Amino acid sequence: MDGTLLGDDGHVSPRNHAALRAAQAAGIEVVVATGRRHSYAMRVLRPLGLPHASVLVSSNGTVTRTLGAPADPSQLIARTYLPHATALWLCSHVDEFRNALVLTFDRVGPNGDDTRGALVVEHLDELTSSIGRWMAANEPYIARIVPIEGALTGADGDAPIQAMLCGTVERMARAEARLLEHPGVSASGHPSGRSGKTMGAPGLAPETWESSHKSPGAPSFATPPTLGTPSFAASSQRVGCLPSSGHDDETAPGAPSSPAPQTLGAPSFPRSSQRVGCLPSSGHDDETAPILTLNRTEYPDRDLSILDILPAGCSKGAAILSLAATRGIAPAQILAIGDNWNDVSMLEIAGSAVLMDNAPEDLKALARTRGWRIGRSNSNDGVADAIEAALSVPC
Repeated sequence: MDGTLLGDDGHVSPRNHAALRAAQAAGIEVVVATGRRHSYAMRVLRPLGLPHASVLVSSNGTVTRTLGAPADPSQLIARTYLPHATALWLCSHVDEFRNALVLTFDRVGPNGDDTRGALVVEHLDELTSSIGRWMAANEPYIARIVPIEGALTGADGDAPIQAMLCGTVERMARAEARLLEHPGVSASGHPSGRSGKTMGAPGLAPETWESSHKSPGAPSFATPPTLGTPSFAASSQRVGCLPSSGHDDETAPGAPSSPAPQTLGAPSFPRSSQRVGCLPSSGHDDETAPILTLNRTEYPDRDLSILDILPAGCSKGAAILSLAATRGIAPAQILAIGDNWNDVSMLEIAGSAVLMDNAPEDLKALARTRGWRIGRSNSNDGVADAIEAALSVPC
């Protein structure tokens, strides 16, 4: 959304809106994938009047929902939680940066909005300094809890879907390096991390916790914790699940054998399943179970960097692949349009990829090596331009 579908004024231009409509009229499924949480994204999407069943991938891939409408409530399709132990470890591990830390909880009601406590912070000053407009816009949803770990000890067993650190580019690079000291943490998309690619094709790790093979400092449990969140009839709920590629040499650690390998076009999870407590284990003492995936978004001209801290394996690309599989859509049929490092996982799994001209220069350099097209900027209707090219007609 930001920097791609939205112009510099924070709105969808008439031409971009017309292009979305034209794509849908041509039978193309339009999916918005954003780092924003569902409620915050809907502030912009709701007035567009897109079909109620259109899908929104939010929080960089941790939640997938339909847009819904007042008479047709949003439907949860998939959601992944940060395990409590991982979240607690994170709060202590980034102690130097906790004045820039936000925990995000998925507390979306039937109307698509959420409540105070969906965002939890310990300190306000640093965040207000770096992302003041965002803090003001989200004030009704922010709860200040000191220490922030207090948000993770509620009787209802609620768990966050992600964490976020915000600050200068230099400070967030140090925060990312601090997190990457742990062998179970990887950076999706950005070359600073151990993983420069999205983590495999759709699939889920087994619902087990195997403490005998945990990595140093990695959280473990003898039995999976029970989350007190409501069950949804048509959703998949996962905690820290690593997608599997479906190939023997890339299969998620600890995955059970099956009669036949999973094909790319097969659904990655049952629509009615609810998954909790999934920390994949390697089964080997010398390997480390993944616990977190980092997604970086940078705005060099504002000296601002946002570091989204997600459950292992989560990314826009993984969420789009899983959704496409349930639709019987092959990756080659996907057109992805993005502008920042948190879009790389999505761009690299798509048959066609367009990077906005307003992207960071180092990302544009990467795009040239990957063969991605560099389109127009967000202020010049780059999304409409890409869709019109795909449809071969002006919108």
